[in-house]
Amino acid sequence: MRDAAHAYAYVARRSDAAADRLLDDLDRMVALLAENPGVGSQRPELGEGVRSFPLRRFKYLIFYRYDEAVVRHLRFIHGARDLAAVWPSGEPADEDDPGG
Repeated sequence: MRDAAHAYAYVARRSDAAADRLLDDLDRMVALLAENPGVGSQRPELGEGVRSFPLRRFKYLIFYRYDEAVVRHLRFIHGARDLAAVWPSGEPADEDDPGG
């Protein structure tokens, strides 16, 4: 996830240990979402089927979509960011998609 790499680099500027904890927390949340994808909050203002789930200790949000078989992670963004600036079209692209 490109966003996770950027978040890691940002946090690591202050603390490598904190950056490692960020990735550990993200891994745990991704595993949780794989098992329980409906736990996130619906975010219809960001597009059809978009949900978010907080990574509270670091104030980041995981944005994703899911269907019966797949959880597709769209973005990993700090909660203080202006989402309209990140997704001006109102529809988040899959951040792992080279076209998005």
